[in-house]
Amino acid sequence: MKWVRFPVKALRAGRLHKTQGVKFMAKIKNLACGLAVVIVFVALSIFIFLGWTLDAEAQDSFSRMGMGGPARLIEQFDANEDGAVTQKEIDEARTQNFKQYDSNNDGTLSLEEFEPLWREQSRPRMVDRFQAFDNDGSGNVTPEEFNPPTANLVRRLDKNNDGKVTLDEMGPPRRGPFRRGRR
Repeated sequence: MKWVRFPVKALRAGRLHKTQGVKFMAKIKNLACGLAVVIVFVALSIFIFLGWTLDAEAQDSFSRMGMGGPARLIEQFDANEDGAVTQKEIDEARTQNFKQYDSNNDGTLSLEEFEPLWREQSRPRMVDRFQAFDNDGSGNVTPEEFNPPTANLVRRLDKNNDGKVTLDEMGPPRRGPFRRGRR
C-alpha cells in the first residue's frame, strides 16, 4: 500500500469529493488492521520463543495452557529419545502416522480415515480445554463452569439494545489469521 497524505484543506474548500475521504479512511483502517496483525504476530513470536527457553517445569505449564510448546513437540517426535528433534524424525513420524490411518492402503486419506487421525492429534488440546473449564478439578464440567465464556455475549454484541445480535452489529468478517468464516 502506498502512503498517501490526506488533503484536508482541499476537502474543506470543496475541491475534493467526500468519497475520496471515505476511501482514505478505509486505507487508514486497513493500515491499522495490518499493524494490529503485525503486533499480534510479534507478541506470539516472543511468547513462543520464551516457551522454547523455559525450564522443564515451565514447559509443562506452558503445555497445559493449551499452547503445545516445546515439551509436546519433543514428546511427540523424538524417536531416539535424545531430547532433541530433527526434521528427519518429524518426517518419519508423520509418514508412519499417515500410513497407520490409510486403512485401504491407497496412499490417500478419505474423510473417514482422516477423522480418527484428527481426533488423536487434537485430543491434547481438547483435554487442555476441558481442564480449563473444570475449575474445581473434579473431572466433570458443570453448567456453572461451562457457561461463563458466553454469559453476556448478546449484551456485549447488541449495539442497538434490541436483545438480538445481527450480522450488521457484528461488523464485517475479519481478515487475517483471526478472521471469521472461510476464504
